[in-house]
Amino acid sequence: MIEILKKVKDVLARQPVYANVNVLSADARLQGRSALVTGATSGIGLAIAERLSDEGAVVHVTGRNASKLAELGERGFVAHQLDVRDRAAIARVMEDVFSQDTPDILVNNAGVYRCPSFLDCSEAVWDEVVDSNLKGTFFVAQEFCRRVMKRGCEGTVINIASNTGLMGAWSCYAVSKHGICGLTQGLGKELLKEGITVNAIAPGPVATPLNGRSSESELGYPPASDGRMAVAEEIADLSVWLVSPAARHMTGQVIALDGGESCSLMRC
Repeated sequence: MIEILKKVKDVLARQPVYANVNVLSADARLQGRSALVTGATSGIGLAIAERLSDEGAVVHVTGRNASKLAELGERGFVAHQLDVRDRAAIARVMEDVFSQDTPDILVNNAGVYRCPSFLDCSEAVWDEVVDSNLKGTFFVAQEFCRRVMKRGCEGTVINIASNTGLMGAWSCYAVSKHGICGLTQGLGKELLKEGITVNAIAPGPVATPLNGRSSESELGYPPASDGRMAVAEEIADLSVWLVSPAARHMTGQVIALDGGESCSLMRC
């Protein structure tokens, strides 16, 4: 049986695999609402920002690349330069966003991918990954929720985690994503009484520039049950549902979107 499985994996690895994705049609479900998406200059963040905008929301975007932010500004997004590792900068940008608008949606997407082995991870890499992924997510959510609560209205937060946060962690990246999953569960329970829902999406590998792939390229990924990576548009569609009124009773949940990869690695 083991030999058969190895042969199947070898065949899948050699075959081009493509996604037939049915993207939900835009129907202005978010008209009159405003969102802030961090790390939105490419990949998942950009796909989510575009999708929220298509649905009628005013979308503020952040990133570190000034030229890409300028391009997004020309496309109608409200752009803010931000490195989420900088606690003071988070407060300044959030103050700027809330002085211009009344956002009720936050998508905490900014982060980096560095995955050296446990024995090879340096303190510098640890600090870069954990500060970008976990510290940034924590303090962006804190600054956002403080202002939403002060305004006395409902809000919704989506944290972009990873299915590595649902498995055993051996890398600094996986540790940071475990932290995001735990933070999501805790804040989901704590903030619902304030009218704020907090959920997370935990993708497996996604065809983005970060992985050297694109939605148009070969998507083969044998560990997923359907043999492929996700595309960013699938993360974006789930995000729209999570910030819609249909999901008001859902909070503190970490939703794996990984073709079943994490299911095969979980143990009761």
